[in-house]
Amino acid sequence: MDLIFSCQMDTGEYDTNFFHQVFPVTNTLFLPFETEIYFIQHFMMLVTPYYLLRVGGAYNVEKFKDFSWTYMGYAVMILYHFIILMPIAVPLQVNLSQTLCPAISDPFYGPDYRIYTLFHQAIFVPFLCKVYVTTCQYFITKFPLTKVKSSLDYDLGLLTNVEIKNGIKQCHHCNGNED
Repeated sequence: MDLIFSCQMDTGEYDTNFFHQVFPVTNTLFLPFETEIYFIQHFMMLVTPYYLLRVGGAYNVEKFKDFSWTYMGYAVMILYHFIILMPIAVPLQVNLSQTLCPAISDPFYGPDYRIYTLFHQAIFVPFLCKVYVTTCQYFITKFPLTKVKSSLDYDLGLLTNVEIKNGIKQCHHCNGNED
């Protein structure tokens, strides 16, 4: 269940990777290769869920019209920033994840940037999440050079019928035994 939860939660956070690449905050990165590592890390945060979706199994996505995990990701992100990071950042006077002041590249820079953030994230979290999943679904299920599955919509209940074959766990569905 943890694998399903973590993969589903990741789909709700693609917008942050997008914004970190479009509006990078590199003005505080001074060590050698620190800027390069910043971009490599954010690129890998986009590539890793795609790879996990290709692998399949417990790594699955919600249906296109289902926004439950997307809104859960948004809620966790807001709670994390305002309930966990903010109480730490204020007494220490450390700008953890731009909780005290906006990033220098923030397009909503100003005294009300937190309010603007709540609204634009409420729009962009679901939108970019669905765009990312739709793009992944196209490359994994339709694009001839990268197609590895016919669908991303596997019923996770199939994973309860596990068979051991050559020391590898495979679900009943994966063995071609559809009852």
